[in-house]
Amino acid sequence: MRPYRLEKATAQLSWGIDMDIRFRRSALLTLFLFLFSGRLLALPVDLATFDLVDATVTVFGPDNASAQILEDPTFAPVGLWETALAIPVGATTLSFSYELQVMAGNEDYFDFYFGNLSSPSAGFGGFAGIYSATITRDLTGFAGGTLPLAFALNFGFGDTGFDSLLTISNVSIAQAQVPAPSALLMLTLGLLMMLDVVRVNERV
Repeated sequence: MRPYRLEKATAQLSWGIDMDIRFRRSALLTLFLFLFSGRLLALPVDLATFDLVDATVTVFGPDNASAQILEDPTFAPVGLWETALAIPVGATTLSFSYELQVMAGNEDYFDFYFGNLSSPSAGFGGFAGIYSATITRDLTGFAGGTLPLAFALNFGFGDTGFDSLLTISNVSIAQAQVPAPSALLMLTLGLLMMLDVVRVNERV
C-alpha cells in the first residue's frame, strides 16, 4: 500500500503545482486584458469653438458637435475653420457624418480639410442630388498635439444657385480609455489575495 500512497501523494502534489501554474497564468492574462483592452470613449468636438465660423453656419446639438452650412451669394467657400484643434493623448480616430443636398441648377461640393488648411484632403458632391457618408480618419499621428481641421461648402463651375445645404453631424474623437490607478490597484490586490488562497489550500 505504501507505493500506492506515495504515488497518489506525488500525483496530488503534481496536480496542485499544475493548478497553481494555470491559475497564475490565468490571473496574469486577466490583468493583461484589463490593462490593454480599454474601451474607446467618444469625445464630441465643439464646433462652436472653431477659430472661424462663417455667418451662414448654424452649430447645433447638445454638444455643439453638428452644424448646417448654407451657401453665401457673396463669397465661397463657407464653413468652419480651426487651425489647431487639440487632440488628446490616446486619440485613435476622428469620425463624423455628412449630408450634402445639391438643389436643381446647382453644382456644389463638401470640401474636407484634414491636417492642412491650404487645400482640402477630400471633396464630395457634384450636380443636383443628395450625397452622404460617414467619414473616419486616423488620429494616431496627431495624438497629444494639434490638428488643422475644416468643413466647407464650395461651388462648382456649373453652379447657378445658392440654395444647397451641407449638414455635418456628430463630429467626435475616439480615445482609448486607460484604467484608473485605483482600479488597477484593487485588481492587483484581488489577484494577489486569490493566489494566497490557492497556496493555503495546497498546504492544507
